[in-house]
Amino acid sequence: ALADFFAVSRREWLKAWLSFNPGDEVARLAAPVLYIYGSADLQVARKDFEKLLDARPAAAARLIPSMNYVLKQVKTEEENYDSFTNPDYPLADGLADLLAAFAKAKPLPSGSQPYERLKEK
Repeated sequence: ALADFFAVSRREWLKAWLSFNPGDEVARLAAPVLYIYGSADLQVARKDFEKLLDARPAAAARLIPSMNYVLKQVKTEEENYDSFTNPDYPLADGLADLLAAFAKAKPLPSGSQPYERLKEK
């Protein structure tokens, strides 16, 4: 399976993908930006998310407790992994309201938790 991923026919796509820098893309946007991080995200490390914040420091940023990478509400590591293939897990609490408020250019919901950067060690 890995050989298929690195097949000659995919090399151009891989080169383009590996050169993609999300921070550069976000910095170029003229539109408002809302960063959302889930505390249960297994794919994106918090330090990498914070690098993305640097691209648009004035943008709104919110933390959703117990939300994972696929935007689901999970309580355990087992649920986290299971939610990637099981559609029965609900969307994270507060996500829909947060996105709706942002899309309507309204103040973000008062219950949404502002994102706080990790403390430097």
